[in-house]
Amino acid sequence: INKRSYADKLDKFEPGDLNDSLCPSQNQFKMIDNGEIEKLIDTAKIDQELAIQMSNHLIERIINGQQNAVAVRCSAALHSGS
Repeated sequence: INKRSYADKLDKFEPGDLNDSLCPSQNQFKMIDNGEIEKLIDTAKIDQELAIQMSNHLIERIINGQQNAVAVRCSAALHSGS
């Protein structure tokens, strides 16, 4: 989570905190299974901290998955001479 926590559980985003943030594209969001989204929403009703961790994991997974897919396609193109 890219935020700062202060006294009395005040959480605040500072502009610099967002420099290392990951933000999926619309196409990447479409890669998330609806069942996972429903599970995340149900979890958020019970435990917000756990839901945040779960959502961060989902976002990292789709971003890393797409980066890995691009790397594999590029590697295959290099080895095939294309």
